[in-house]
Amino acid sequence: MIRFFMSSNLTVRGLRIQNSPMFHMKFDGCEGVLIDQLSISSPKLSPNTDGIHIEDTKSVGIYNSVIANGTK
Repeated sequence: MIRFFMSSNLTVRGLRIQNSPMFHMKFDGCEGVLIDQLSISSPKLSPNTDGIHIEDTKSVGIYNSVIANGTK
């Protein structure tokens, strides 16, 4: 799991995350988040298939990304 806390003007680009036991990525209390070319995947029997958890965060854009949780 990757967590960003109280961050501003944040860019996440070109990451590949697989098989996280919890959610894969979390944004908590952030503002101005750009996510581009992100790939998230987990197997069908994962205990938790949350891809991106966004909490108390403003101005989020997700582009050119694949989020495939619980599909393989």
